[in-house]
Amino acid sequence: MIKAAIRKAREYNSKSIDSILSSVSVGGSIFTDPSEYNLYFSTLFEHANANIVGNVENNNNSSDQQQLAPLSIVALLLIPSGEIVQQSQAVSAEHAKLYLQAISVHVDDILNLWNKGKIEERHIDDLFKSIRSAAVICAEHKRSYITTSGIIYALAKLAKGSPSPHIFSSSDTLSATNIETDTGTGTSQQVLPTSTSSSSSSNSFTQAHVEFLQCCILASQYSFASKFLNEYPIHNFNKKNISTENVLRYFYFKGIVHIGNQDYKSAVAAFSFCLTVPTKGIVSLITIEARKKIILAKCFLLFDYN
Repeated sequence: MIKAAIRKAREYNSKSIDSILSSVSVGGSIFTDPSEYNLYFSTLFEHANANIVGNVENNNNSSDQQQLAPLSIVALLLIPSGEIVQQSQAVSAEHAKLYLQAISVHVDDILNLWNKGKIEERHIDDLFKSIRSAAVICAEHKRSYITTSGIIYALAKLAKGSPSPHIFSSSDTLSATNIETDTGTGTSQQVLPTSTSSSSSSNSFTQAHVEFLQCCILASQYSFASKFLNEYPIHNFNKKNISTENVLRYFYFKGIVHIGNQDYKSAVAAFSFCLTVPTKGIVSLITIEARKKIILAKCFLLFDYN
């Protein structure tokens, strides 16, 4: 099934993602047959360095040798989205890690297409849901898989909105040991590369910020998340492209990150913002949890004061 899907993806390199998906849809799970998922992931990693944006209509090569265009790569990444989001038993932690790694190595192409408006928001939303679910699967079995997959750096790139954020270099991007390492003493040592310059342009909020924070929390990478929040604060909330739920999730996760870094005053401020976001007359579960965390953070503050 996957072999036919890959062949179709090459044939439809110049088409839209929907056209590709309708042609490469596969039935059943791709994770139950080792030959299927081995071919799937090997193909994605084989084309990780393909840079053919703007040349997707070149069909001079044979269908078996033709490189996959970025749109085709995104379409292939979306194929197992439903199965991963449903957290099917067929999706193991190892599969989830490989999926996150596949997203990571293609993040520049994803970002370029997203910036050019060639990926619809619903497709981006499906990718983020898949990332979130795959990270949860990893966290339930071996949370270090989240870090070693490179997805935290990849989401930071998407959140920053640039293929080459200042805080990253080409050698850092997929090196999990350059995020945060456990010293074995109950503390962690942050080894995030320092920003060479601060971005002067306003940083717009996207769903990537939300998923970035959640993955950092699932992987216990609080220092990395705090470093990014300080380096690239959000100055622009575009109401057209965001949902109330994602805003609530963002400030809730931000509060969790502050608690993880023992910055309880900032945590209270973040959680308090959740209480002020309009929810159309419906009390959100996130708001309820934020209220509980405010009480917890204030208790920590009182303990530190005493």
